[in-house]
This record gives sequence, C-alpha cells and structure tokens, in this order.
Amino acid sequence: MHNEFKLRTQKGEINIILQGGFYISDPTDHIHKHINTEIHLVLGSGAIYSVDYDTYITSEACMVVIPQGVYHSCKRTPDSIHIAFLLEYDVSKFVTYDLNPHILKEFIAQIKQCIITNDHNLVLAYLQLFISHLDQKPIIPTKTPPNPYVTISDFFTQNYNKNIQLSDLSKLLHLSERQTERLLVKYTGNTFKKELISTRKYVAEYLSLTTAMSLSDIANYVGYNTYSGFYKAVKKSY
Repeated sequence: MHNEFKLRTQKGEINIILQGGFYISDPTDHIHKHINTEIHLVLGSGAIYSVDYDTYITSEACMVVIPQGVYHSCKRTPDSIHIAFLLEYDVSKFVTYDLNPHILKEFIAQIKQCIITNDHNLVLAYLQLFISHLDQKPIIPTKTPPNPYVTISDFFTQNYNKNIQLSDLSKLLHLSERQTERLLVKYTGNTFKKELISTRKYVAEYLSLTTAMSLSDIANYVGYNTYSGFYKAVKKSY
C-alpha cells in the first residue's frame, strides 16, 4: 500500500509517494521507468547508474534525482543502502546532490521505527530537508566508460523478452562463451540461463504489481508464449 504526503518547496507544495511505506532495493535493480520523478538516497559505497544508455557513478552519500519516464537501472554494492520514493515534480535531467552521511544514517534509523509505528512525522521532516536540495544547484554526474557489470546487466534488461543466447553476449563482450559464462558468474552469481530467467521474473513481478495486465499478457511480454511456460521455467531455475 502506498502512502502519499505533501511537502513544501520554494516552488510550492508537491506530492511525495512512499512505495509500500518505503522501497529499499536489491543490490541490482533491473531497468525500468516511472510516471513520476524518482528520488534515490544512497549511503555506503556509492552506486552505478545506467540512465538512457549512459553510465554514472555516484558518491557515497547522495540524493539521486531521476526524471519521469526515463529508463534507468541502479547497481549498488551489498554493503550500501539504497532507498527510493517518488515525487510529482518535473525535472529535465539526471542529477545528484551530496548529503551529510550522518544525517542520512539518522534518517535510515527513523525509517526502521516508522515501519513499526507507521508514524511518518519525523521521517517527513527528514524528507523535507532532503527535498529542499531541489531548490539548490545540483551536481551533474560525469559519464563513465561502461564496465563488464554494466554491460552484462544492460544486455539482459534490454533484451530479456527476446530469444537471446550466450553467444550473443559473448560477441558483445568480445570473449569466448566459456569466458563469458565465467564473467557472468563472477558479476551476477548466475549462469546465463538463470540470469535471463531472473530478469524476466523481476519484470513480471513488477508488471503484476503496477499494471492491470493479465498473467498471460505478462508472460508474453517477458518472452513466453504461455503463462504455464513462464511458470515452469521460473520453477525449474530455483
């Protein structure tokens, strides 16, 4: 269940949408987009963002602003924390703002209490502080050359609904299929087949929660002729 609140900025009141209370992502977030601007708060070792085919690396404590309708994905290390929520606020480009790590740690501690008590008052005070950065000058992230992790992730998130093979990825990486499989296990922990099914499963779950699509349509969307075929593939891979 989503919670919606209003926060005040210099441009007036804006709606903030806390997805299921708060959304804390897995270390690898597959490519997706939102109808609203998405805010990420990152604490720890930073994160690698892929935004409309460009790659960026963020700082260790920052607020990331992702424009509405823009395809993106986020790869973070397991020891970092990544919190996301939505704003009904128009922005034109991907930007970041450095945050005080101590304040961000305090905020994360308050989230844990908020989940238990469902009292958002103190959490909203922190969010008000973070959102006030939108009225300040942002940091324009520097694009970075893609590394194998980004290339592999983007390959799956952009082609998961196609009949792709290990050979397609090996050609993209200019490696043999054996070297590519080893690289996959190193960066994702999965074989090619398992990573493909994992990506399809993630997209299917996302669509089932955010759209009115039928199970059959979702299965077809992610690359299967029938839902039963999709279900059997997922069950077999786990």
